[in-house]
Amino acid sequence: VRPIGRRRTPRSVADSPKIENFGITEVLLANLYSELLMESAPGLAGKLRPGGWLIFSGVLKKQAREVCRALQKCGFAKPKIVDRGKWVAGLTHLK
Repeated sequence: VRPIGRRRTPRSVADSPKIENFGITEVLLANLYSELLMESAPGLAGKLRPGGWLIFSGVLKKQAREVCRALQKCGFAKPKIVDRGKWVAGLTHLK
């Protein structure tokens, strides 16, 4: 864990199979392909504090709706999506 910027916010880096080894956090960044993001959604939700943010990318535009539905089923708010070409990124928070 290293400090970032002035606030000295701790951060950790892990691949999705190892997420169970980490504590609860306020922000998660996930650059995962759609299937892995949907599969990992319950575990990601379990690692966020209520109101915590998930920023995700690596999702094909044609799969964005399916990913958004899967995240919402796991307790996330409807994601805000930004697209660039065939890819999208999203921002959501845990309700």
